[in-house]
Amino acid sequence: MEQSIKRIVIILNHADRERRNINKLKKAINHNNPSIEVHILPYRDKSFVFKVLEISPQVIMTFPFTAATTSRAFYLLKYLLNCVLVSFRAEGIMNLESEIQRKAFTGFEKYGVNLVDYEIFWGPGMARTIGNMLLEQSKISSLDRINWFGSPIVEDYVKPSYEGSCSLPDHISKKISQYSKERIVLIATGFLFAEYTDKNILVAGDIVDRSSVTFQQDFEEAQNAVQLCRRFREMWIDVIIRNALKYSNLLFVVKTHPQEIVVYRNKNVAPYEIFNKYNNILLINETIPFRSLINESSLLFHYGSTTSIEAYLSQVPSVFVDSKQLDLKGNKLLFTADIGIPSTISADISEVSSIISKHHEYPIPFELNDETERKLNEFFGYKRGGEYDPSNRIAKFLISLFNEKGQLIPYDDIYLARAIHTDWPGKKLINDLMTKGFSIIERIANNNI
Repeated sequence: MEQSIKRIVIILNHADRERRNINKLKKAINHNNPSIEVHILPYRDKSFVFKVLEISPQVIMTFPFTAATTSRAFYLLKYLLNCVLVSFRAEGIMNLESEIQRKAFTGFEKYGVNLVDYEIFWGPGMARTIGNMLLEQSKISSLDRINWFGSPIVEDYVKPSYEGSCSLPDHISKKISQYSKERIVLIATGFLFAEYTDKNILVAGDIVDRSSVTFQQDFEEAQNAVQLCRRFREMWIDVIIRNALKYSNLLFVVKTHPQEIVVYRNKNVAPYEIFNKYNNILLINETIPFRSLINESSLLFHYGSTTSIEAYLSQVPSVFVDSKQLDLKGNKLLFTADIGIPSTISADISEVSSIISKHHEYPIPFELNDETERKLNEFFGYKRGGEYDPSNRIAKFLISLFNEKGQLIPYDDIYLARAIHTDWPGKKLINDLMTKGFSIIERIANNNI
């Protein structure tokens, strides 16, 4: 019996961070075809596999399988549903010259050529570089299955009316309204690695590869990266407080990374709570769009973050902060220290106070940069003045997949066998499936006859 209802399931890896852009995509799908059911599920929902089986979609879009064991639940889903599986690579910036970053984007997970039917990238540079690596590693069957459509994040800046106004919560808006834009400095943090334990490093699945011949060396480097990140975070906290005390007429807005919020909450640590003691430091530990803050600010300080691109698109100057004392670039796992995109200023953390002093007297101007414009095209497929509609393009592509069948996974596939028989964090779902019975599987089989 052929299924009459068309269904798409989209799996979120970091729900708080990704939901807004995925909701935009859902809206675009329904705009193009209102009859399609779009279901959004978080990967960390322990019952997400059962929910996907109950929905029985013809198309699944999920995050890339870079961390060890992440493909295994999807092997079961793909085998049982015979659906089209799409990998959406929503992290689209890296230093293409860095071997460690290229390896990080292809990942440590091992899976076969017939699991992922299509890969979606933001821009042509990543699609070309990582796409070729995926083909070489037999993680995709053809370069024809590599696509790029632009970034929904950049879309927010190019088409700000796409989702209407981006208002701030009242308590944040009230504080910001007390200062002019020229007096607001925004600081982006991203030091979740600082709280990692040895166990976290081992089980993360995308930091060290336990099967690698260089595992011990890589593990020790990861331990060192944790210490460096913790010390660098302490430096940032210190320099923010010192300048807040010196410039009482400036507001220092500290925006924590969405994943930091989750990690710190789970570990019951609060390294930034000290900021709440100072009247002119506004700590934001809420998941709100970065766009709503950068548009209120006159200068951004960051550690090597995609926020620098968002600042550029908002015509706000940015400062990339490094530490020669810590030699962050000497640790290959701290690759966020260099994403290969120029900021307005690059500085050592010891120079931050001087930059703030100059900005306080004469605000640092924003300037267009040819290299940044080139990177916007390379990473996001964006050319200034050109048409840009990534959410709609992705939506139309997903809709087109209802006319296709996914690549078949044979019953004797070695990776399918691994998903069933070996220990991995989600293996319990195999026993749960058996306990629950095979009613779901039988229904799916009957629908596919």
